[in-house]
Amino acid sequence: MTEKNLNSQSGKGRPRGRKNKKTSTGYIAVIVLLLLVLIFSVVLIYRKINSNTTDKINTENESVSKIEDMEIAESETKETEVDDFGVEDAEGNIIETEYIEITVPETEAARDEPIELLFGGDIYLSNYVLNAYDSAGGINGVLCDNYLREIEQSDMFIANQEFPFSDRGEQAPDKQFTFRLSPERINIFTELGLDLVTLANNHSLDFGEAALLDSIDVLDKASIKHMGAGKNKKEAMEPVIVEFKGRKIGFIAASRVIPVSSWAAGKDKPGLFICYDSAELINSVKELESVCDYTIVFLHWGTEKKTVPDSYMEDMAENLVLSGADAVIGSHPHVLQPIEIINGKPVVYSLGNFIFGSRIESTMLFKLIIEDDKISYELLPGKGSMGYTQMLSEPEKEAFIKAFPVSSREIGN
Repeated sequence: MTEKNLNSQSGKGRPRGRKNKKTSTGYIAVIVLLLLVLIFSVVLIYRKINSNTTDKINTENESVSKIEDMEIAESETKETEVDDFGVEDAEGNIIETEYIEITVPETEAARDEPIELLFGGDIYLSNYVLNAYDSAGGINGVLCDNYLREIEQSDMFIANQEFPFSDRGEQAPDKQFTFRLSPERINIFTELGLDLVTLANNHSLDFGEAALLDSIDVLDKASIKHMGAGKNKKEAMEPVIVEFKGRKIGFIAASRVIPVSSWAAGKDKPGLFICYDSAELINSVKELESVCDYTIVFLHWGTEKKTVPDSYMEDMAENLVLSGADAVIGSHPHVLQPIEIINGKPVVYSLGNFIFGSRIESTMLFKLIIEDDKISYELLPGKGSMGYTQMLSEPEKEAFIKAFPVSSREIGN
């Protein structure tokens, strides 16, 4: 009983302080756990926020980079759009730029391309020629297709104009034949394809100085070059220089046939370049030879209807070649004369009539070919009647060339 009572008393008498200490420790543990959870959650949230912010920044940076790349590309594209003054930026403004001027040197291939020059003799648009032209309604009534094709394919067509284009002037006195043609007929020359004519002959002043000056004016307006005559001596002596495929070719014309001395051009007087004394012509050829790659002389000389050259023509041709002439072309005799090759340079003493009157028994175009800095030639023979000139057929051409007199000689200085 005593023990029971002791146990009972012991249970009843357990101190309160021990029971409160155990409960407080549990609360602390829970609080600590909650704090850890809170801290862990805060860390996770912070990391997530930081990660999102970084991704956003990276995305924005990538966008900026792409935009910059696009702007650079656009800028580069714009800068390739160059005009005469500079480049145009994205906003359409002109930005001044510096350029390096590049001079492309002339290629040897260009210089190696052949140059073909066609020379014809005397041309006079007589009534026969005008009737042939008017009847056919065009140039095909005057010249055959083969000749027209050769002219079209050539680099230049040159001939002697044996009359003035004018409606003015008084007929030269005591002259058996005087020629003149209305300026409106210049279209025939244009249709023929004439590029250059010589006026240094014995018919350019048939109707005086006024008609000569009219003729020069008509040719100028038609863009047909001319030589051998002018409003004064300086103009009459002036050469024509043309550049073909990188090579300069100089042309000069003079006449040794005039009816009276007053036809010669003076310091302030219209007229022709006369070469009875060839000293001035020789000096002009020397000067021209120094500035041109090739020099060609067109002369009105000789005796009408004579089929061989006069002795003075041979001497004059020799002096011209020695002075630098690369070719000498002649007219006036109205018939063909032989060709002579002097030191490799062709001298055609007379090309006869090319387009003229009622009958042309024999004529030709002389094709001068410059290739590889060498000169060669080809003969294009023909005949004419009633104002119409035509090329010979191939068999006739072969026979003509075989029979035509060509000689050569070498001379020293």
